Amino acid sequence: HIRLAHGDQYVIGEAPQAHNVPRYAQLIAAYDIPAVVVVLREDDLFMQKIFPYWEKPLTVDGRVVVSSELKRVAQLKDNLVSYTHDLRVRRHPTAQEYTHSVTFIVYSEWPDYEAPQGAGPLITASVYANRLAARHMEDPAVQARCASYREAPGAEANVASRMRIPRMSMMHLFEETDEEEGGYTCPIMSHCSAGLGRSSTFVALSHLVPLVTGQGIPPPTSLRHCVEMVMETVMALRLQRNPSAIQSCPQFKFLLSSVVSEWRQAQTDRETL
Repeated sequence: HIRLAHGDQYVIGEAPQAHNVPRYAQLIAAYDIPAVVVVLREDDLFMQKIFPYWEKPLTVDGRVVVSSELKRVAQLKDNLVSYTHDLRVRRHPTAQEYTHSVTFIVYSEWPDYEAPQGAGPLITASVYANRLAARHMEDPAVQARCASYREAPGAEANVASRMRIPRMSMMHLFEETDEEEGGYTCPIMSHCSAGLGRSSTFVALSHLVPLVTGQGIPPPTSLRHCVEMVMETVMALRLQRNPSAIQSCPQFKFLLSSVVSEWRQAQTDRETL
């Protein structure tokens, strides 16, 4: 569970295998995850890195996630495909069942250890995932669950524990997050194959682009400030996820150049207004 500045919350993990998809479905339900961004190739480096579990109803064990149904498939722009699933969830044996909708946004043109051809598809995926998350948080039932998570520090991890989900590590690099940003909100999840390079790069880009383009906060006033924001985010991800997050030089260069490019374009747009 990754917490970044200004209240942004993400979950980064490795790709599920056939035998643990039921646990993966439980994790999605436990953390009220509305969107999962998948950034990988099914076959990469002469190996099958993952099977396309999102293309059919998720297998469930019937204890917490009672059933799964694939509701719709949509072709988005920039070679993205979305798969929306409805999960029937019962958080404990005596609780009433409810439906949790989760959308898998799949980008399959990113080779392992490498950088994608451009930032456009990832920014599109980020905007779409954040739109789904905002819509999800408008549901009064979701708001009530999130309010219960805020009642005690780490309550979201305790919920996961009661649902037999392994507790996620959580380091609060930015101490102001809980108090100033209202505590727990439903995170966006991302995974590649190992959950280190591509998924961490996506999360960093998804977090930084709105900040450097002035969406919600004043943007950086200089190139140096913009670069410092990139470095701070990379450090936060490596402290909270793994020292190998954003694991290759091409991925770091891609992140830095993409964020700086978005910042410069936003600066130009403001100057022409």
